[in-house]
Amino acid sequence: MDPILEWSDERDKIVPAMFAAGQEISNPKKTRDGQTGNKQFYKFADMNDFLLAIDEAVKNHKLLLTQGIGGDASCVIVETQVTEVESCQWVRFRYSLATRDTTPKSQGSAITYGRKYGIQTVFNMYGEDDDGTNAGRGDPPGQRRGQGSAPPGSSPPGSGGSAPTNGNAATEKQIKAIFAIAKAENIEPQTVKEYMEQHYNVSSSSDLTGGRDGTASALIDALKSGDVFEWSSGRATDPTEEADVPY
Repeated sequence: MDPILEWSDERDKIVPAMFAAGQEISNPKKTRDGQTGNKQFYKFADMNDFLLAIDEAVKNHKLLLTQGIGGDASCVIVETQVTEVESCQWVRFRYSLATRDTTPKSQGSAITYGRKYGIQTVFNMYGEDDDGTNAGRGDPPGQRRGQGSAPPGSSPPGSGGSAPTNGNAATEKQIKAIFAIAKAENIEPQTVKEYMEQHYNVSSSSDLTGGRDGTASALIDALKSGDVFEWSSGRATDPTEEADVPY
């Protein structure tokens, strides 16, 4: 199911309130510390960071945020609604995410991601990199890597991308970080392999390029930010697929 943004029939109160709130909301910074199994440290914005970023603005403009959860064994549906309390006018975003299994970790990860993405969408927010790596890459505002343009260092699909030269190959440290982050985020090796094939035109992590602007760094960022999870959730998955070739 595609993401759906809906508005109440009457909008004369909710639209000005959302606009005014948006002027007061700053994008949440990635202030939380994460660590992979290989002891690689990184920053991220958690659910509390997003809630704190909007807290004062929603109070000032009498807005009520509610988030409902639904779905079944194969997917999680998160419905995020912001209501102007005096008029009861609202804006609502409904997002469906596929899950690989019914374990609490898989379902919980999808719910948390859906809640964060819902808040980002209705308030037009995005998570900032503390070190400014997004700005350094020159990504257009609001564009998620993997949508609209190829990631840094990648080759367009079908262009026959080549393996990196020895001086520009991904380091062992980067490859271990990719494996550790994917495992921590409950992302299957086959999913990472298919993501590399589609976005970087390579089928093995040994073919990723190193350096700050290389494809290995881009893949690590995509795993941390949730891009890989979102990509895998938004496509049809064959349950019979197996990761018979390590990435």
